[in-house]
Amino acid sequence: MRVSNALQWSNKGAITSVDRSQSLTVTWSGGPAPGHVVFGGYIGNPSRSTFLCTEDAAKGSVTVPQYVLSAMPAATSHDGYVFLAAHPLEPRFTIPGLDIGFFFDLSSDGKAMEFR
Repeated sequence: MRVSNALQWSNKGAITSVDRSQSLTVTWSGGPAPGHVVFGGYIGNPSRSTFLCTEDAAKGSVTVPQYVLSAMPAATSHDGYVFLAAHPLEPRFTIPGLDIGFFFDLSSDGKAMEFR
């Protein structure tokens, strides 16, 4: 079984802040095949807010809708963070006598981010 292609966040350098009044598109190459990726963000203080989006890894991009981002509070880059990762519950495998099996891939790529 092949565990995963290395997931590479293609437009990471181009995203310098999250504009909560616009949708945000994230692009990548690689990732689990077949499988999904997770893109998310959180704000630590003062609200502890989070969003998560999943997409088929083969698509190579996901767009976070403006209405999701507008629900996040404003935050400095000290409090905001975004990340891209392979879905942690894939790939699944079967073994006789086992209800469910999967490899836990906890690797991710992220960066501190201002939400404005």
